[in-house]
Amino acid sequence: MHLAAVFTMFVCGVLLMSACSKPAPVVVPQGAPQGAPQVSSSGGIYKVGAPYTVAGRRYTPRVQPNYRAEGLASWYGPKFHGKRTANGEVFDQYALTAAHKTLPLPSKVRVTNLDNGRQLVVRVNDRGPFIGDRIIDLSRRSAQLLGVEKAGVAPVRLELLDSGPHLLTEPLQQDQEAQELVTPVRTGRVYVQVGAFRLPDNAQRLAWKLSRFGDPSIQVSKDHRWHRVRFGPFATAREADMFVQRLERAGYLPNVVVEIR
Repeated sequence: MHLAAVFTMFVCGVLLMSACSKPAPVVVPQGAPQGAPQVSSSGGIYKVGAPYTVAGRRYTPRVQPNYRAEGLASWYGPKFHGKRTANGEVFDQYALTAAHKTLPLPSKVRVTNLDNGRQLVVRVNDRGPFIGDRIIDLSRRSAQLLGVEKAGVAPVRLELLDSGPHLLTEPLQQDQEAQELVTPVRTGRVYVQVGAFRLPDNAQRLAWKLSRFGDPSIQVSKDHRWHRVRFGPFATAREADMFVQRLERAGYLPNVVVEIR
């Protein structure tokens, strides 16, 4: 009786060990949960993003269906080549991409160089630039095609064409011929604006404080509601960009304004 009990316990133990050694069954989900991020072939996802602060400036990414802006463009390349962008894609300095501070990622944007009239469509998949008041950072190849690479910065116009997760399935463009506008773009006058006030006395006070940096002017808006304190026009976009950085080091938060004549 004792031997039978021992034998029975031995058999049960072997069966129990055998059961434990088998892997647990894998449950295959019948589809991704609702709201799961779509992922591009390069690992990127669609994102708008939360508000963030860089160098004392706060930025709020958001959907901007009618986005259009004018300002300074710069470019970036070798230091970031092969690294991940803000939405997780791999940055390729030879692809037609760009960085923007607040547009959804990815977005498709038409960039027009206001100095030479060249146009190019780029994919925005990164955040930046965070130097001065630049509004877009182009990949090296994009800058070459637009004629921005040698100058470093140039006045541009941005027009949002599309944005959304459906762009993740589009491959990164490696090249594209920049279009020359049939009607040349009128020359843009570049100013650096430090403030805008309803009351002229406030504008005068700021202009007096800024006089150590040069000779600021006060320009009144067409509707006479705003008094804008500005420097310029500057001969080149590079000069305006350097002046913005000088004001930032002194604690001001200026903006670059491009007026088309």
